[in-house]
Amino acid sequence: MGLFGRKGKKGADAPELPDIPADAPWSSFADAAGRQWRSGDLRGAVVLWKQSADRWDGKDEGFLRVYRGIPRRFSEKVVSDISKGVLHPCHQLAELESYMSLKFPDVTASVCRESFDSVSSKLDRMDSDDHVVLLCMNCFYLQIGRMGWAADIRDVPLFCRSASALAERSEGAAEKHASEGYMGSMNVKMAVRTLALYKGFFDQLSQDTEEAVRSRPLEDIESAVAYWSSAPADRTLRLAEGLNAVGRGASAGITRSNRRSADAAISAFIEEYFGKGSSR
Repeated sequence: MGLFGRKGKKGADAPELPDIPADAPWSSFADAAGRQWRSGDLRGAVVLWKQSADRWDGKDEGFLRVYRGIPRRFSEKVVSDISKGVLHPCHQLAELESYMSLKFPDVTASVCRESFDSVSSKLDRMDSDDHVVLLCMNCFYLQIGRMGWAADIRDVPLFCRSASALAERSEGAAEKHASEGYMGSMNVKMAVRTLALYKGFFDQLSQDTEEAVRSRPLEDIESAVAYWSSAPADRTLRLAEGLNAVGRGASAGITRSNRRSADAAISAFIEEYFGKGSSR
């Protein structure tokens, strides 16, 4: 999908940020974050939103109004850009939510969940089969971002179910364009097959995660949760590799190699989670 670079190139694609005085109030950084996102730079917007949070005193209600308004602005941009063929790196929004959860645990707003719900609710507005798939891809990346930053791996099956349910609903939405005689830029059968493959990926990820949890003692799970809660880190890359393998299979015909790559990505994701936090 082109959204993830290779390891070892950290900083190579660092966002260009506006020059804001370090002692500027939180609102200056929040305003800049909004402009950054409107320009299409989500990574830069997340950096600025985090800098805004660093300057919040924990009391100013204005900050909370801005933060809670992120899902609306986020979904408006994502949905608007679908007609332009844009797939945003939506997984990056999860970094902001993780940062806020650690820094201000009393702030309960889930910008990722609300953004997913808002974008996915626009499914019926899509006017072609390829737009249906692109909406789903934006939502799928948002979900793997949530999984990649999740402190508790037991949340992963829940995120998978939301993604899988969206894929299933979207198959019907794509088929609708064929029944109406709409000639989209993507073959409808290809769109339906693509969505079915992505649904299969999330179903497999959910199943493998649940099996991994069942096979481990509770103390190992709690140890891992404690580790990732105190030391949040982005583990999204593994899941992106799995999604990309499925995507290649959808466009070229699914092969054993594609399936093995997707399965290996899921295994690596689970192993990375327990490998860092396990008490063993």
